[in-house]
Amino acid sequence: MDRRRAERIKKRVTCEVRVGRDSHRGIVLDVSGTGLFVQAAVRIPPGAIVDVIVHPADGPEFLVRARVARQKQTDPRLVSVVAAGVGLQILEAPEAYYRDLVGYSQERSPAPTRKRASVSTATPAAGAGAPELKPFRVQVRKGSRQKTVKLEAADEAAARKAAAAKQGEGWEILEVSDG
Repeated sequence: MDRRRAERIKKRVTCEVRVGRDSHRGIVLDVSGTGLFVQAAVRIPPGAIVDVIVHPADGPEFLVRARVARQKQTDPRLVSVVAAGVGLQILEAPEAYYRDLVGYSQERSPAPTRKRASVSTATPAAGAGAPELKPFRVQVRKGSRQKTVKLEAADEAAARKAAAAKQGEGWEILEVSDG
């Protein structure tokens, strides 16, 4: 019997799964309004909170905070046939997740009682919904290496915080611009 709360939509999008300071590459294989499954060669215990940085091919990356609902292990000889990875329950996700991956806005979500807030340092006004996300480009540097990170955030401060979290320790934020 399938215990999922919402219909799954097949996808194939690269991502990074962050657990504490550890980062693991993965592939989002399916999504819904309440969760996603990430194929990754990593063991994360159920109940752990993770950050998933999704890298859509046709838009800026974004951060989804989730709880590990299940761990799916596969015999190493069957990895090319049966996906091993983690089933994740969404705790926080930006509008881009629902719009671009799942195919509906948060307002039309089939599970309206679930909490869906953007990962942001901005606090919406009393009675207001989650802040609107805007695209940003954040220039970062670590030693002689420099790159641009594209992401969505409510404001410049949230973009700085998200870029710092994504890049990890040792990266310096050089500039934040609308993206």
